[in-house]
Amino acid sequence: MEKDVRKITFINYIEDEKVFRSKASRRTEWRAKEHLRSLLTHEYNYEDLLKVVPNIFVKSIQEIIFKNFSKASIKNLKIKHIFGGLSNSKLYQLNDENKKYILRLLDNNRKIEVRQSEIAAHKAGAQMKIAPTLIDTDKLALVILMDFIDGRTMSKQDFNDKFIVGKVIENIKKFHNCKIEYHLLNKTKIDTIKEAYAYYLTCAL
Repeated sequence: MEKDVRKITFINYIEDEKVFRSKASRRTEWRAKEHLRSLLTHEYNYEDLLKVVPNIFVKSIQEIIFKNFSKASIKNLKIKHIFGGLSNSKLYQLNDENKKYILRLLDNNRKIEVRQSEIAAHKAGAQMKIAPTLIDTDKLALVILMDFIDGRTMSKQDFNDKFIVGKVIENIKKFHNCKIEYHLLNKTKIDTIKEAYAYYLTCAL
């Protein structure tokens, strides 16, 4: 891996027990990235976390932490930044003795109505057992505290696994057929195009 003048060399031996459609070099690259993420992971305490997150999240994090943890627990919290997901949210794993949580910082560039809709969708998913339990969220809908589920990001190989793909489709169908009353934000294609146009117009300026 190279960036500017810095170069890191990874050596990864792969011996396959079955035939894969993907090239070994691609899978080696994916494993190298996963390993690099673990090297970049730094453990924080609560006070350190407040120093590294953008200021807009500080009060929301304080609101969530003080509501859900005792003073003794806050002092002993072990926190690390974790990677993954398909959004602009930032994720932190909180270890409180034998219990693990995820602190999710939502995209603050989105309108509060959009973030509230995302939280509502999460609650619906949790009620249907296809999303982790949502423990709490702040008044500004900037931060979510939820249960930690031990897992991994889907790989390209997973998309060739009929069982895994079937389970994903099954859960998507379950969510879209949901009868639970939650206030989800419905946007038309025109709304999406207008928002994208306004965003890129701002970037151009």
